[in-house]
Amino acid sequence: MKTTMASCRGAYACVAMLAGFGLIAFRDPNGIRPLGIATRQGQRGGTDYLAASESVVAQGLGFSDWQDVKNGKIFS
Repeated sequence: MKTTMASCRGAYACVAMLAGFGLIAFRDPNGIRPLGIATRQGQRGGTDYLAASESVVAQGLGFSDWQDVKNGKIFS
């Protein structure tokens, strides 16, 4: 991921789901594009994760614990 981020130019906020691994989210070093992660208790006892650009999306879907992905950082 660090190599990918180093080769990207401009503003970006990316989210990917990898089978067998989980959710990955990363943001450009200048933090121009917004990106955050929220959680909620899943119906089957696990934790559900949501990645979005605005916290109002998470609130509307019943997610809480909103955290901004920091500039130039990776959330996995």
